[in-house]
Amino acid sequence: MTLEFRCEHVGVTDCKAATTADSKDELLAKVAAHAKDVHGVELNDTLINYALTTVTEK
Repeated sequence: MTLEFRCEHVGVTDCKAATTADSKDELLAKVAAHAKDVHGVELNDTLINYALTTVTEK
């Protein structure tokens, strides 16, 4: 099972990035790094919980 997160699914419509991983922990680490490096955003518990609601399985 591969998990996928897309910035555009949480309202960042100008970012077409798709992050994938084999586990939730790995995905969250990658998403947090992308959010910080590309968008200048530090993820907090609220943002993490919201992001997880949009994760899809491939």
